[in-house]
Amino acid sequence: EVIQERLAEVSLLLSQNREQQEEILCDLAGSKGPKAKDGKSLPPSLYIGHFMKPYFKDRVTGVGPPANEETREKAAQGIKAFEELLVTKWKNWEKALLRRSVVSDRLQRLLQPKLLKLEYLHQKRSRVTSEAERQVLEKQSKEAEREVQEIRQLPEETLLGNRLDSHDWEKISNVNFEGGRSAEEIRKFWQNWEHPSINKQEWSGQEVDQLKAIAAQHGHLQWQKIAKELGTSRSAFQCLQQYQQHNKALKRKEWTHEEDRLLAQLIREMRVGSHIPYRRIVYYMEGRDSMQLIYRWTKSLDPSLKKGFWAPEEDAKLLQAVAKYGQQDWFKIREEVPGRSDAQCRDRYVRRLQAGLKKGRWAASEEGKLLELIDKHGVGHWARIASELPHRTGSQCLSKWKIMVRKKQSRGRRRRRPLRSVRWSSSSGDSSSGDSGGEGGGSGGSSS
Repeated sequence: EVIQERLAEVSLLLSQNREQQEEILCDLAGSKGPKAKDGKSLPPSLYIGHFMKPYFKDRVTGVGPPANEETREKAAQGIKAFEELLVTKWKNWEKALLRRSVVSDRLQRLLQPKLLKLEYLHQKRSRVTSEAERQVLEKQSKEAEREVQEIRQLPEETLLGNRLDSHDWEKISNVNFEGGRSAEEIRKFWQNWEHPSINKQEWSGQEVDQLKAIAAQHGHLQWQKIAKELGTSRSAFQCLQQYQQHNKALKRKEWTHEEDRLLAQLIREMRVGSHIPYRRIVYYMEGRDSMQLIYRWTKSLDPSLKKGFWAPEEDAKLLQAVAKYGQQDWFKIREEVPGRSDAQCRDRYVRRLQAGLKKGRWAASEEGKLLELIDKHGVGHWARIASELPHRTGSQCLSKWKIMVRKKQSRGRRRRRPLRSVRWSSSSGDSSSGDSGGEGGGSGGSSS
């Protein structure tokens, strides 16, 4: 009986909803036109519906043109539109709102059938005449009220539910987020990242190695299974994301002239003032990520970059910036020294301007200490070596090591040279002695 009543109500609401949809479509199409305060219709071109997507649409229905062949082919292949690939970083207040929205939706879903039952019991109790029936209904009503109270007292952790639980994402999108994020975007973010059961800690080296091994067993497919076998409360999305970060085959290393030309062109066309949308540009640069684009542009391709000797005025600005920001935030420091990259600023300061930096000849004790540290840390770890060698930089240590290696090789060659000269001298001596012997023999022969 309750179900029949509710079905009738739903049918009525659906018919009303369809009528309202038709009215909205007509309004968006501008067929009726908005009314001014005096009751006169304003020109249809002033109506806001004309400025909303789709931009080309039927005047009556407001529906856009049908998909063309290219659009249908992309949809069949699962190729997403550019708008779907754009990702806006989630702010903390949005994350908090999403959590509250999920809790509210879950609570409403649990309460709704109980409240409907309670309402039905109250209505039925008002219509019965038998005292026995009234007592039964009162008992059922109290039981329903108790269940409602228990649901209201459920802790938040319980209401959050499981990661893949279904929620009214459309309502959350349109009501809670006021259309600021799509239902699909909200669902994916919750199920793949924000749910409290998901491990968001830094990946350990052992965990990454284990991920690579499990992924190889599954042919780098079936990431749901891979995440489950990993057993560290990671989502499939996290596993794929982490694997791709270590996938050397995914990222290119050497930049080609064609890539440089394309990057410069995209930045010219897409930048807004000083802002360069690297996250949008990266979609046109296959095999590159946004960090690679930033590094390539700011270190090499930016035409405003200066190269060569530093002017005294630049050194003064650099020293002031280091005093202001310290020796860590080189990206901020570069903004104080126009035309120089963060790497240039760091190299200039560390190699030339740093207080207490020693220049010139190395003392014998320094050379000995350098050799000890190379034995300790190995060749190539120059920053670590320099940290234990006062007043010397990593580049100085590298240069000194190269000089010492060349000297050692040169000594080895000098030791081998006398051996060759001895062999040459002995052979010369043999021939000369032979010649002398011949001459001597001749003399001897003469004398004899």
